[in-house]
Amino acid sequence: MGVAVTPNGAYAYVANYGSGSVSVISTATNTISATVTGFSEPWGVAVTPNSELGVTATPNKRLKYARLTKIVCFPIGRPTS
Repeated sequence: MGVAVTPNGAYAYVANYGSGSVSVISTATNTISATVTGFSEPWGVAVTPNSELGVTATPNKRLKYARLTKIVCFPIGRPTS
């Protein structure tokens, strides 16, 4: 399970491998403020300096990049057969 924190420390992103989602946690209240869905077995998360989210998924070796409500897929590595 991956965890990443925004540069300003306001939010933590937690990959939820079993549910195919990423939880957005408010660090001020320690509560889930949002859940980002649409991921297939998310594992690693990273936050860019401008607070955009990158999520790696295990089965298809893809990186999903989320900016606001837009999700874009980029293949990483070589596909397995």
